[in-house]
Amino acid sequence: MGRMHWSRKGALRTLQALRRHGGQATTYQIFEITHSLAVHTDIASLRVLLSEEMGFGPEDLVTTLERRTRDGKMIYSYRLSARAMFGWVKQATLFTTEAQRTT
Repeated sequence: MGRMHWSRKGALRTLQALRRHGGQATTYQIFEITHSLAVHTDIASLRVLLSEEMGFGPEDLVTTLERRTRDGKMIYSYRLSARAMFGWVKQATLFTTEAQRTT
């Protein structure tokens, strides 16, 4: 299987948004903080970052279909595990500083 192209900047931005929401947020809540028009892509990038650089698994970032709107749009939420959330605490300054430089 080939490697996915991913955005470190998008992953770090999304990680910060999830942390600001206590580890769980909807696509729109993430958008409100990051202003990214590609939240789903940024979530995929965050999965790569968590996996390749921190050794976390798929269970550490869970996507859930919360509901559908009246017009059929799907509302997703994303939940970062406590293990992954607090695993970043030791490196929070490094990642926060790097994310701020890239935004």
